[in-house]
Amino acid sequence: MNENQDIQSTRELHAAFSEGRFDRCLELAAPDINVVFQAAGQTMRGREGFMQFMQGLRSAFPDIRIEHTNIFGVAGRVAVEFTWSGTHTGFLVSPAGTLPPSGRSIVDAKACEVMLWNQGRLTHLVNYQDFGSVLRQLGVG
Repeated sequence: MNENQDIQSTRELHAAFSEGRFDRCLELAAPDINVVFQAAGQTMRGREGFMQFMQGLRSAFPDIRIEHTNIFGVAGRVAVEFTWSGTHTGFLVSPAGTLPPSGRSIVDAKACEVMLWNQGRLTHLVNYQDFGSVLRQLGVG
């Protein structure tokens, strides 16, 4: 795989996530994928862990949408900066604890993911979030 294919796979992964198509996200993931959700201090392993990561965000924000700001790739590594928006209608595990649904909208929350791709499969993902902004928008911080 080359950089352009890894970048395209990253775009496809985020589009599928935004559309709630977890099956497609899992097809793009290696069986032994590692996912680090830095803001919550969580590390998840395997496709089951990847599903847990996706469902956690999607259940807290069922209408979550990702929009890329910058994306770079080299030698199986992709860094993508993005914003996300959604409505907080489910429980959210956060650095401040588990937050009950607030009904508030999150607008343009900043995030970055660093991904490792191997032969078209995502093997490692680290998600960094500006959770301070998210908490303020939820009325917590």
